[in-house]
Amino acid sequence: MVYIREAIISDASGMGKVNVESWQTTYRGLMPETVLRNLSVKDKKEKWENIIRAGNSTTFVAVDEEETIVGYLNMFIKKSTVGEVTAIYLLENWQGKGIGKALLLKCFQRFLEQSIHTIRVEVLAGNDSRLFYERMGAELIEKKGIQIDGNVLDLLVYEWKDIRNVLA
Repeated sequence: MVYIREAIISDASGMGKVNVESWQTTYRGLMPETVLRNLSVKDKKEKWENIIRAGNSTTFVAVDEEETIVGYLNMFIKKSTVGEVTAIYLLENWQGKGIGKALLLKCFQRFLEQSIHTIRVEVLAGNDSRLFYERMGAELIEKKGIQIDGNVLDLLVYEWKDIRNVLA
């Protein structure tokens, strides 16, 4: 059983682990191998500590019965009327169990509490997560390039015009 709660500073280590492991499984073949090989749990832990401490975004974690973090989602308000999901990652063996959907719905509820109805998310073109967003009702609105380690990769921007339709 997994439950979702708002992240606290002490979650950063577990989030760093999920960050590195999920990138290494999700982006293999999509990103340069050197980028994936050089990921550091320590660096990601520090990054998430700083993000949580800054308080200008909200992060939810999915934890199992032993309080082990198996996934997370980060969200923030991009403009006064548009929210953005900046990160949603799950350990590979926890994918396909409805946890991503639960994280996303929790995020949507929080956005609604702040009167935000339009949400965007960016995903690499080769990432199968884009299919998840499509199944959840997001529509592709833009394709742009992103530079990672000297390589230009295709980035897709998806949008939910009105998340109230998803939550209905």
